[in-house]
Amino acid sequence: MHYTKLVRNNEYEQGLDSSIELFKDVSMSQNMAYGQGLMTKRAFNSLKNLIAGSGVKRLAQGMLLESAYKSEQAGANSADLSVLLANNFIRGVKSKQISLDYLNEEYQKLKDFLSLETSISKENLFKSIYSATSNQRLSSMIVEALELSGVEGKLYPIHTRGTTYSVELISGFNFEISSYPEFYGNAGKWEAENVKVFIVDGVIERESEIYKILHSCIAEGQAIVFIARGYGEEVIATIGANVERGIIKCLPIRIPYELESVNFITDIAVCSNSDIVTPLKGDMVVTKEYENIATVDNVVSRLGHLTIINKNVNIGNHLRHLREKKDNQDIEKVSDVLNKRIQNLAARSVYLRIASKTEQEKQYEFECVDYGLRTAKSALEYGVIDIQELCKKFDILRPINHITEERPRKSILSAFYHALSITKTLCSISQAIVIDL
Repeated sequence: MHYTKLVRNNEYEQGLDSSIELFKDVSMSQNMAYGQGLMTKRAFNSLKNLIAGSGVKRLAQGMLLESAYKSEQAGANSADLSVLLANNFIRGVKSKQISLDYLNEEYQKLKDFLSLETSISKENLFKSIYSATSNQRLSSMIVEALELSGVEGKLYPIHTRGTTYSVELISGFNFEISSYPEFYGNAGKWEAENVKVFIVDGVIERESEIYKILHSCIAEGQAIVFIARGYGEEVIATIGANVERGIIKCLPIRIPYELESVNFITDIAVCSNSDIVTPLKGDMVVTKEYENIATVDNVVSRLGHLTIINKNVNIGNHLRHLREKKDNQDIEKVSDVLNKRIQNLAARSVYLRIASKTEQEKQYEFECVDYGLRTAKSALEYGVIDIQELCKKFDILRPINHITEERPRKSILSAFYHALSITKTLCSISQAIVIDL
C-alpha cells in the first residue's frame, strides 16, 4: 500500500537555502589551483555531483542549478547572479513578502532600462572580461584579438607547442570544417600558396575519379585542396601515401551534411571563384579538367578550421544576398545559420595561441577564452553597467549589491529572467510535491 504526504516546507526551503553555498563550493573547488570557478558544462556537472540530501532537497537544488546554467548560456557571466536572485525571489514569494506580479513588473522595468543605447570603452571591456575570467593575460589577449578582428571577424583559440602566448591576424575567408589529422603534421597546420581548390558537392568514392588531377598536380608541383562531402577509404589512402612521400602538397577537407554547414560549399565556391561539381545534377568528377580548376592566393588550415585568401575576388553581391535573406527570415535557427555564413565571409580571422604546459592548464585556459569571448560579445553588443549603481535604481536586485564590478547588461537581464522563471516553477510545484512512503 502507498501513502503520500505533502513535503514539509522547511525541508523544501533547505534545498533552496543550500544552493548558494553549493555554488560557492564549486567556485572554490572547480579550478582551485587557479582561483576561478567557471560555469561551463564541466563545472555544471561538478555542481550536480555535489548535490546531496533528501529527494526534495536534491530536486530544488538540481532545478535551480539547471536554471543558472541556462542563464549562463544566454548571457555570459550571469550564473552566480541568477542563483543569488532566485534564492531571494523564491524565499520572498514563499513568505508572501513579494508577489510574482511584482517580479514580472520589475523585470519589464529592468528590461526597458537595460535596453537603452550605451557604448563601452576599451578599459571597461577589459574589466568586463577580467571579471569573468580572473586571468589578466588571457583578458588582454581577447581585447587585442577583438581589436584586430572587428565585430564580424572570427576568433580561434589554438594550442601551441611553444612557450609564447600570442595573437595572430590572418585576413581571409574562414570556415569550420571536418579535418583528417594525418595531413596536418606535428605543427597541426597546413599552409600553401597558389592553391587549386576542387569542390565536389558529393562524395569522391574512388581514387580513379581524381587520378588525372593528382597526376597533373604532381607533374606541375601544384598544391591542391579537395573539398567534398566525404571520401572513400582508397581516396584518403592514396592522397596520404603521396603526401607522405613528399611528391604532392594536398589536403582533403570534408564539409558534412548539417544545417549549419550545408551551404558552406556554396560560400567556399564564391570566395575561391570555383565551380562546383554536383553529381546529383549529373556532373562527373572524372571529367573535370585540371586547367579549369580555380586557383587562390593562399590556403591556411588548422584542425577544424579553413582560411582561404583570395585577393582578386568580389563577394559583395553574395554578402548582400545573404544579409537580405537574414533580414527577411523569421525562423531563428535559419537566421543564426545565415549570420554564421556572413561572419565566415568577413575576411578577417584571429588566432589566440595558448601555450599551456599541462592538459589541465590547457582545458582551463580554453574555457577561460570561451568564457571571456562570450562575455565580450555581450558587453560589446549591449554595453556594461555597474551592479552597485544598478541596485540603487532597483531595490529588487539587493541580493547582488555586494558585487563590486561591472557586468554586461545582457548578463544581468538573463540572470533576472531565469531567476524569475525558476521561481515560478519551484513555487508552483512546492505545494504539490508528494513523497511515496
